[in-house]
Amino acid sequence: LRNQSEAIVDNLTRSYNFPRLRRYAESGESLSFDLDWVAACIAPRPFLDVRAGHDRYFANRDDITHATSEIREVYALLGARGCFMPYTFSGDHAHNAHAARETQAWFHRWLWPEPDRMVGL
Repeated sequence: LRNQSEAIVDNLTRSYNFPRLRRYAESGESLSFDLDWVAACIAPRPFLDVRAGHDRYFANRDDITHATSEIREVYALLGARGCFMPYTFSGDHAHNAHAARETQAWFHRWLWPEPDRMVGL
């Protein structure tokens, strides 16, 4: 069986995630940027960041707290405070019912049109 860090590298560097990061992940080289900078590039578009409070794969809570703070600042500077929402749920890596409800509410808020906007569609 592969260890957890190998599983993380494999998932993170797949073609649909960040395939060009594979060489850094496998060699142990540092990236020339932080992934929170990439996340901040989403601003001012809506961004829901769902994380497990006790994630065995991403246990770096201090780094996540710092990154969340920096992303909040970017959204605030762009006048879009309500468009970024970090949500931490209790539990391990797999999403639970609370995380699913929060995600559905976010999708409803930002992606699903209001009934009055659907007239004529």
